[in-house]
Amino acid sequence: MLLLLPGLAPGDLDAQLPGYKSRNPEELRAQYIQGLMEGVNEVWDRYETRWSEDEDLADLFSGDALLVVPGEEGRRRRDAIEEYFTQLLPVTSGLELATAHIDGSDDLAVIFGPYRVTGVTSTAGTLRDDGDHITVLRQEGRFWRVRLQVFMSAPSGQPRLWWQGEPAERLPLFHLGLPIGSSEFRTRVRRGAIGGFDTTLQHFRAAWSEGDERALRDLVTDDVFLRAPNGEVSLGADGAVAAFRSIPMGFGSLLQTAPLDFESSGRIAVKSSRYVLEAEDIPEGYRTGILYTVMRLVGREWKVRALFFSPWG
Repeated sequence: MLLLLPGLAPGDLDAQLPGYKSRNPEELRAQYIQGLMEGVNEVWDRYETRWSEDEDLADLFSGDALLVVPGEEGRRRRDAIEEYFTQLLPVTSGLELATAHIDGSDDLAVIFGPYRVTGVTSTAGTLRDDGDHITVLRQEGRFWRVRLQVFMSAPSGQPRLWWQGEPAERLPLFHLGLPIGSSEFRTRVRRGAIGGFDTTLQHFRAAWSEGDERALRDLVTDDVFLRAPNGEVSLGADGAVAAFRSIPMGFGSLLQTAPLDFESSGRIAVKSSRYVLEAEDIPEGYRTGILYTVMRLVGREWKVRALFFSPWG
């Protein structure tokens, strides 16, 4: 993928980027990812500094951002996120974010990696929660801002560190309307993307429900990233299929999803959904949680790039 500079026609590319025609797609992709990393590192520096200084952290989030922390359903939009941080930051002493994997397209960057947040020192010692995060950054003018951020505690984590104030409000019903600050063209792109995205997601649900490993393998990218409900992390299609197979009462059980949130740009799309999974081993007969799905357009097909299952409660 190649990003056109503002005001740059395709015929002008050779003059502005000498030798680009002789460079292979892998080189161009590497250049693009390097540029994404520079933007991500800038956001990380500001994020961690403001976290430690308890200063204007919500300003780093988009107006329509979604924040999800352990034990909560989510905080939607900047005012609710700001209210949450007002409660949380006084009882924490630091946050460390890492980038283990990164992908992106046009004005979206998707980052997966570990995090660590520490609580203020007390007579009981310093509280600490470790886990994994998925963060989606959207470029808005000159700045990258957080569009979606999800923290999931490791099985050995201390998620109660995050629980401040009243329980979070439930997420609003899914609505694919004009996002804040977006153009009519972007809306058409989003509506065009969601059709192909949902077709792949339907095939994925069917392959999961039928326990069809071969079909599932064809629906994911070679570098797919998975965080299973039990906290197990795997990278690569073969590792993901093996992890799917190992989930107790998971793979091969009926999987249903209901959409909550959607964002796309170019060859990347991100969707948040509530999932319901048949589970004969518990009285309720089902397990439920939130599924975060990242997809990448490969040729003309959408394929699953990453899956984050929220832990089973």
